[in-house]
Amino acid sequence: MIKNRIIKESFKVLILGSIISSVGGLGLEVVKQKLLVFLPLLIVLPALTNMIGHAGIIFVSKVTTYFHMRRIKYNKLNNRITRHLLFNLMIIFSLASIYITFLSIFVSYLKGYPFELYFELKMFGAVFLTTLVIVLIVFCVALYGARYAHQRNIDPDDLLIPITTSVADLGSLIVFSLLVFFMF
Repeated sequence: MIKNRIIKESFKVLILGSIISSVGGLGLEVVKQKLLVFLPLLIVLPALTNMIGHAGIIFVSKVTTYFHMRRIKYNKLNNRITRHLLFNLMIIFSLASIYITFLSIFVSYLKGYPFELYFELKMFGAVFLTTLVIVLIVFCVALYGARYAHQRNIDPDDLLIPITTSVADLGSLIVFSLLVFFMF
C-alpha cells in the first residue's frame, strides 16, 4: 500500500520535472552561436545550472524542516524566519555566482581566451542577475509547494525536490539565455 502510494506520487513528479527540464534546451538554442563564440559563457553554464539546482534542494530541505519544527506556519509564510532564510541564501548564492564567474574566466584565460574587462563584467552581471532571479523564484516555489503538499497530505520532500530543481534548471537556462542574448 505504501509502496504504491510512493510510486504513484513519485512518478507524476518525475514526469513533470522531466518535461520542465526539457524546455530549457529551447532557451539555449536561441543563444547557441553566442555561447560557442564566448568560451567563458560556455564554461559557466553547467556550473550555474548545477549551483541553482542545488539551491532548490537546499531551499526544500530548510523549508520543510522549518515547517516540521513548526517554526513556519503554512498559513503565514511571510515572517521573520522566511525573510532571514531568503536573505542568507541570497548572500550565499551571490557569493557562489561571483566564484563560478571568476573561475570560468580563469579557465578560459588558461585555454587561450583573451581577457576583456568589459566582457567579463557583462558576464558577471548575467550570472549574478540569473542567480538572484532564480533563487527568488525557487524560494517561492519551495514555500508555496510545501503548503500545497501539506494540504494534500503529500510528503513535501518527494514533491518539491524534483520540482524545484527542475524549475531552477529551466529557469536558469532561460534567464541566462535571455540575458546573454540581450547583453552580448
